[in-house]
Amino acid sequence: MRVSDPFSLSRRQTGALLPEVLAASGILAMGVLGLVLSQSRASMDLRAMHERLEARFLVMDLAEQSRAYHPAALPAGRLAAWRARVADRLPRGEARVDLPGPAGSIASVTVTWHDPDQGEPATLQTRFQP
Repeated sequence: MRVSDPFSLSRRQTGALLPEVLAASGILAMGVLGLVLSQSRASMDLRAMHERLEARFLVMDLAEQSRAYHPAALPAGRLAAWRARVADRLPRGEARVDLPGPAGSIASVTVTWHDPDQGEPATLQTRFQP
């Protein structure tokens, strides 16, 4: 006597159905798209962080040069070379420098550059004592 298993199918299943394949493909596509978007965002954030760090290094360089020449004024040639480095190292980089006179004690530097991924320019404003 043959005992039949109540859980067995009367016919053999030979493969996946089309809706199952489409659903699995859609889930996989959404996962890959999410991964690509997160990698893209991480790359943009890394570049923005690099630009901000480069701006900080440039400001620190100007502060050290200013301290080296203090109490005399920073030579115009040095300031022009520093501004050229700002323009070279940052995308559309510009700098506004307010160095104190002999009686002043605080210098102000504003570095501005344009990030193509963001609508508004990025700015780093720093004050230092020469």
